[in-house]
Amino acid sequence: FLYARGTGGIFYILGDEDGSSDLIEALGGTDIASENGIGSPTPASTEALVELNPQVFVMMNAGLESTGDIAGLLDRPGVAQTDAGKNQRVLTLPDGDSLAFGPQTAEMLLRAAKGLYLGDESGNSN
Repeated sequence: FLYARGTGGIFYILGDEDGSSDLIEALGGTDIASENGIGSPTPASTEALVELNPQVFVMMNAGLESTGDIAGLLDRPGVAQTDAGKNQRVLTLPDGDSLAFGPQTAEMLLRAAKGLYLGDESGNSN
């Protein structure tokens, strides 16, 4: 899970302390950040991204938009060198629902799974 705001220094890898691993595992994925010992937000440096080499980036909608969408994200150091970057695989989720598990969680997970596995744009996947 990448947390980004704008094109400046707010660019972090989220781990299991933020609920992102629960989200990723609920979608049938493996949270490679948590598997590599990332608990609290960690700067998304070139080295960290390349070492983790995710297949898909999971992000909040507004976070991706604020970076300049896919093109802006790919301009960030290390992003284009990952499999997710090379294949432009980004799953975006509504900001208010992505890590705040509440009554809308099941619906959000269904939309996210559709986007992730079927590549359906209405499922919020890029």
